[in-house]
Amino acid sequence: MAGGRGFLLQGFCKVRFQVDDTVGRSVMYANGGSMPGGNSAFAHYGTYSEVDGVVTSEITSHRHNDDPNYQSLLGSDIATFDVRGSAIGNIYHFEGGSPQMPGAVFRSVMTPIADEIVAPRDAVGEGGHELGIGFAGTCDNSGALLEATALAGKRSLRFTAVLKLMQLA
Repeated sequence: MAGGRGFLLQGFCKVRFQVDDTVGRSVMYANGGSMPGGNSAFAHYGTYSEVDGVVTSEITSHRHNDDPNYQSLLGSDIATFDVRGSAIGNIYHFEGGSPQMPGAVFRSVMTPIADEIVAPRDAVGEGGHELGIGFAGTCDNSGALLEATALAGKRSLRFTAVLKLMQLA
């Protein structure tokens, strides 16, 4: 919003981030000043504001996967970083730093995940078979338990997930 406050940064984005020479990838959902997201090892959550085309954001990265093969780019299982950036077209470019790595430069690029890369609503997928999936579960203030079954042709897949609340919105 030129000349004032607004949220031009909105929606589901893929993120490429870099601390000095080390690169990582994630997804984030920007909506009305809140920005949750994550990847296979870390949950990310934080806030952002946008004034006159400049976005300022404070994000916390919090490990949720204890697998040692996933290393933190910031050297800590819980880390914070502050960034500033702006859009070039609809792609946002950020730069900033983290108190966990003084002197290191954090850079990221957020690219909207466009609707056109999602399969069309009536498309038949998975080897010509239509897929069906059903979900059931429970939740409370600390998290959720989810069970799902997917049917693909003559095959079925069962999925169970335990979701734990890491940060209140």
